[in-house]
Amino acid sequence: MTVVHLQHVCLSPSLSSLSPLSDIPDQVIRVFKADQQSCFLIISKDSTARDVVCQVVSEFGLIAASEAYSLCEVSVSPEGVIKQRRLPDQLSKLADRIQLNGRYYLKNNMETETLCSDEDAQDLLRESQIGLLQLSTVEVAAQLSMRDFSLFRNIESTEYVDDLFKREPGGGGGHLKQFEDIINQETFWVATEILREPNALKRMKIIKHFIKIALHCRECKNFNSMFAIISHYSGNFTGCHEGGLTWCRFHGTLRLGHPCLFENRASRLRSCGLAVSSSGRISETGILESKTQRSLASTERTN
Repeated sequence: MTVVHLQHVCLSPSLSSLSPLSDIPDQVIRVFKADQQSCFLIISKDSTARDVVCQVVSEFGLIAASEAYSLCEVSVSPEGVIKQRRLPDQLSKLADRIQLNGRYYLKNNMETETLCSDEDAQDLLRESQIGLLQLSTVEVAAQLSMRDFSLFRNIESTEYVDDLFKREPGGGGGHLKQFEDIINQETFWVATEILREPNALKRMKIIKHFIKIALHCRECKNFNSMFAIISHYSGNFTGCHEGGLTWCRFHGTLRLGHPCLFENRASRLRSCGLAVSSSGRISETGILESKTQRSLASTERTN
C-alpha cells in the first residue's frame, strides 16, 4: 500500500472562481533544515522548487539571499541507506513526488553540511512504516474523494457518447477510462489489504476500518469509492476463502449497524440518485449516461 502523508486542503468555492485550479495553493509540504527544524508550507501543484526555497528562507528569517540555497530530497531505503539529491529549480508537483521515507531539506550551497544523520534516518524510517489501521478513516475518505473528483471534472461530455456507442474516443483525452481504472484500483486495493493479513482478528479490524471509510465516502457523496469498498461485502468478496470466513463472523452485526450500506443494490443506487449503464457501471457518471440515452431516445421519437 502506498500512502502519501501530505495533507491537501479543501478549498472554498469563492477561491475557485478567482483563479485557475492549478494556481490555487491546495497542498502542504514540510521542509527541514540541517538542524532538524522544520516548517509547513502551503503550495500549489505548479509551485517550483525555487518557489519553495524562497518561502522557506522567508519563513526561517535567514539573512542570506534565497539564491544561496537549494531544495534537496533525502530518502532512506529499508536497509538504512541514506540518499540525497538536489532538485532542479523548476521541478513542480512537489507534494506528489515525496514518499513516506523521504524529506525535503533546505541546503546551503556554500556548505557541506550533513542534512540527515544516521539517527535522524532511523527516525524517518520508523515514521514511514505506517499501516492502514493507523490512518484516519475521515482523512482517507477525503483523499479518495478529492482524487476521484480531480479526474471526474476533466471528463468531456463527448466521452460518454463515445463509450455508449463503443466508438474510438475523439478529443476527450480518455479521462473516462482513467476514471474507471481508478475505481478498479480502489476495489483491488480493498481486497489486497484484507487478504494479505494472515491474522483473522486483524482482518476483522481492517474490514471494520474499510466500512468506516465507506461511510465517510457516502457523507462526501463519493458513491464510487463507497461501492468499490462495499462490493466485497455484497457477495463478490465472500468467494475468497480467508475473506469469506472473516466476513461470515460479523457481517450480520455490520448489516444491522449500517443498513444504508448493505441494503438492496438497486435501492442503494436510486437513493443516491445514480443510474446504471448498460455495462453495469456504478458511478456518478451513470447520471450523465442516463441523460444521454434519454436525449437520444427523444431525438429518435421526434424524427
